[in-house]
Amino acid sequence: MEDIALTLPTKGSRGGAGAAGRANVRKVLCAEGVGGSRLFCGTMTSLYQIKIENQGSVLRLVLLPHPRGPNLSTTSTCEEVSASLGSSVRFHAFWLRDNALDALTRDPRNGQRLITLADLPEEVKILNAHFSISNSSFPPNAESEIHSAYLELPRDRSLCPDLPKVAVTLSPENRTFEFPLAWLLENAYGRVRPESCPSVRTPKGVTLWDSNQIETLMATTRDLETLKQGGEDLRVWLESVWRFGFVKVSGVPAESGGLFSIVDAFGGFVRETNYGRLFEVRTELNPTNLAYTGLGLQAHTDNPYRDPAPTLQILSCIENSCDGGESLVVDGFAAALRLREEDPHGFHLLSTYPMRFEFKGAKGVHLYARRPMIEVSADGELVAIRFNSRSAASVRDVPFEEIEKWYAAYKRLSAIFDDPRMTIRFKLAPGEAFIVDNTRVLHAWTRFSGVSGKRWLIRTGFSQCTRPLKAM
Repeated sequence: MEDIALTLPTKGSRGGAGAAGRANVRKVLCAEGVGGSRLFCGTMTSLYQIKIENQGSVLRLVLLPHPRGPNLSTTSTCEEVSASLGSSVRFHAFWLRDNALDALTRDPRNGQRLITLADLPEEVKILNAHFSISNSSFPPNAESEIHSAYLELPRDRSLCPDLPKVAVTLSPENRTFEFPLAWLLENAYGRVRPESCPSVRTPKGVTLWDSNQIETLMATTRDLETLKQGGEDLRVWLESVWRFGFVKVSGVPAESGGLFSIVDAFGGFVRETNYGRLFEVRTELNPTNLAYTGLGLQAHTDNPYRDPAPTLQILSCIENSCDGGESLVVDGFAAALRLREEDPHGFHLLSTYPMRFEFKGAKGVHLYARRPMIEVSADGELVAIRFNSRSAASVRDVPFEEIEKWYAAYKRLSAIFDDPRMTIRFKLAPGEAFIVDNTRVLHAWTRFSGVSGKRWLIRTGFSQCTRPLKAM
């Protein structure tokens, strides 16, 4: 059995194989394949042996100190890695499929999801798991399946970009997904313990609604010129924002800046973002956001990757002559309480453990937030809903023992949002707009075709003081 040495490029080196010889740092990797051969490729510092174990519904990575490496008890880097990860990390098969990094699951340009939970199989199993030999860490004569390797694990795993990938084949799709080992270690979950769940209530003055209240919600419509006059019409309209989390307005100029008159009626201020003061919802070539496509979008709250998230959102219609493109709204508070009634523990999980949301756009924009999907105050009052499967990042904070129940609750909440009984559906005409409380009400739209016409909406987010509305 022959040992093979390989020098790898480090972070910051340029070029391909030629750059490896100029790296000045060796990363030693010893791999054992199905044939029992050993390959050395790695480091002069601290080493861990990592074994890949396929347990059917769970992928387990076992981390053991390299018996021939330096004295790990005096190596703070490895001690910290061991303390943070323990002796092993585990990943459920469904978690792996949900967080797949392939181009069919996530848009490679911005990382947004291209599928929803409804697109995933009900039951996922691991057919095979091994280190991927397609990675440059392995010599070309490596076995096709390598299950054990000795690797350097620095505290900052971004400093070790040459760690290999783990290839996992999942059923029933029988597809192989590759996960960078550094990414798996960074996103390992199951290290947080739950706390008790408080009793839950809606804020004072809030009225819950579903599809049966469509006439009530459409009756909130007021003409913009009437609102500008102030008085009782404006007071009732503003009160409806707090009560329902939704109102409509007509008579809005069908131009980009027309919706700012609505902001003025609130006495609010526009929250400018990386998109500017306005965000256009219409199709584009090479879109950086799924809102720029004709795809239908699941009910969601906007920008959960911002902290704080935008509070009030206006969508104003300039043109809507296409087939499809209907707007939908869902009362997130009503949906959350329905989940709590059906699955109290699931509600507890979604309101206890943070969800990670992330967006990577053009010009180096990288937005990130970490908040629970259902936010409940310390005294049990519903505070906010954050739900956007397109911008959901991998789950890290849920205990391993709870991840399956957490996913079950997540999928159930998603199904409740999709339930037509929870949804109010309408189509905006030019000059009409609607406002949602983005911390409570989810919005969506159906698929539309640009062949038969055009759909052009303008959106802006703004903030205003809600406490006076509660007192009205």
